[in-house]
Amino acid sequence: MPTSRSQKRKLLLLTAILAHKRGLLIPRVRMKRRWPIRPINQYRKQFGRFHNTLKVMLKQDPEEFYKYTRLYVAQGSAMCEIARSYLRGRSTVSNIIRETCNAIWEALLPRYMSPPTAEEWVRIKQQFNEKFLFVDIGAQGICGDSGVFRNSDFGSAILNETINIPQNDVLLGTDKQFPCFFVADEAFPLTRNLMRPYPHKGATEKQAIFNYRLSRGRRTIENAFGILASRWRILRKPIIGHPKTVDSIVKAVTILHNFLRITRQIDVFINQVVDMENEVGEVSVSYTTKFQLNANFAVGNL
Repeated sequence: MPTSRSQKRKLLLLTAILAHKRGLLIPRVRMKRRWPIRPINQYRKQFGRFHNTLKVMLKQDPEEFYKYTRLYVAQGSAMCEIARSYLRGRSTVSNIIRETCNAIWEALLPRYMSPPTAEEWVRIKQQFNEKFLFVDIGAQGICGDSGVFRNSDFGSAILNETINIPQNDVLLGTDKQFPCFFVADEAFPLTRNLMRPYPHKGATEKQAIFNYRLSRGRRTIENAFGILASRWRILRKPIIGHPKTVDSIVKAVTILHNFLRITRQIDVFINQVVDMENEVGEVSVSYTTKFQLNANFAVGNL
């Protein structure tokens, strides 16, 4: 009898192939639609939101129209709700969202998420800005961070040392040469260009201090995801849709995140969700963090 998981998978695959050849598997029959167009959707011109709300909003209140067009990704509305509001089929709404997100990605990618040049890497290592330099989208949720990283083009470039980042530089306050590196957590391997913390269990005082300093560097990474999820609330819950549509949505919100970070010099929204640090290391706590601390304190006193 097979013992390993791979042997069981091979046995199941072989059984399915034999059953298919012998005609034991019943082919799936696609159900016919009850009607070409759902009856209520035939009244979209009389009752649909596009003909009765958006056209008037565009003429009378352009600012509200601009906000309303971001309803799906910014507020996290469900596709079925949009389909009912506009009296459209769910598949039609899904196709529209996917095509729109793909158009946003293709239009903004060359300018707002192009691979950095050698000169740009020098500028990036001097100042972080909560932007995404690379994204790898589409991995299954069951996959671990290290596995996704290892199988991505970006991860392969780091592990094989083929990425065009600066080689060595002088550590601040010393005369020692040290390779440039990316900051990671415990899930990632320690390499020449990838720095991870010491294991927390059994760490010495110096190692614990190092881990703390490294975690402050990772704060910028956490801030980027915090800004992303706070601004595009569709990421706050599972996205119900075809996997290709979900991939397009995630690509669109990441590139829009970069677009806003670059084009908006002053963004009041950032101060509400991000902990900022000045030149002397003092951290100004955001409104969101204060709210969480107060909530945790209240729960602890119950």
